Amino acid sequence: MAASAPDKDFLSVYNRLLQVSDRYNYVDVSSRNIAGWENDFSFNLNEFVDLTSKSYDVLIVRLGENVSNPAEYQTALNKMINLFKSQKTKVIITGTVWEDPVKEEIHKKVALENGYTYVPFESFRSNTKNYALGLFENVGVAGHSSDLGMQTIGQLLYKSTIEIY
Repeated sequence: MAASAPDKDFLSVYNRLLQVSDRYNYVDVSSRNIAGWENDFSFNLNEFVDLTSKSYDVLIVRLGENVSNPAEYQTALNKMINLFKSQKTKVIITGTVWEDPVKEEIHKKVALENGYTYVPFESFRSNTKNYALGLFENVGVAGHSSDLGMQTIGQLLYKSTIEIY
């Protein structure tokens, strides 16, 4: 939301790092914003048939900030992951950009119980330069990840990917 250009968001950074790496013969990164699901777990994720019909080597779950119903989140998160992953898919779940102990605990628990990789964001949150504070008049936008924050997230995801795959 606060990246200065589309090619500076974490997904673009992550994709570039994978593309220039000599570790992989082929890289195809797909993504969807599922904030609608975060606010309403009855949201039909099957409408992303282009994603649910594929088999992935790695599934990254980078969400949680918009979850409005933490009481049902763990069950919904497990169900959502199972919809998108196959038997061989490696799953990475990140911490949240904004500190939220309840959601963080859910992410950690789902990762631990299922043998997924959990990427904590404590060090990310400890660096105020990772946020676009003072760069936008709108305080809500300014609280999102800056270009440096996006770079940091992209690098964390890349590092986690090469550790598991």
